[in-house]
Amino acid sequence: MRDGIGADASLVPQVLDAAAHFQHFGEEAAGVVPVAFPGDPVAIRTFAKRVERLCGVRLVDHLKATL
Repeated sequence: MRDGIGADASLVPQVLDAAAHFQHFGEEAAGVVPVAFPGDPVAIRTFAKRVERLCGVRLVDHLKATL
């Protein structure tokens, strides 16, 4: 049985919106969390690629469509 996006493609916009507004919850407790340096291109590309594989839509295309 498939679940999540595999079972319901209508979830894609919600996932893309969540990715576009991602915030590391550790920041709530500990301030800035050094997962990546600000503007770190490798971290940004890795995150964007993971979202694209999950949703089948590039995050940048979603942002362009929603702005």
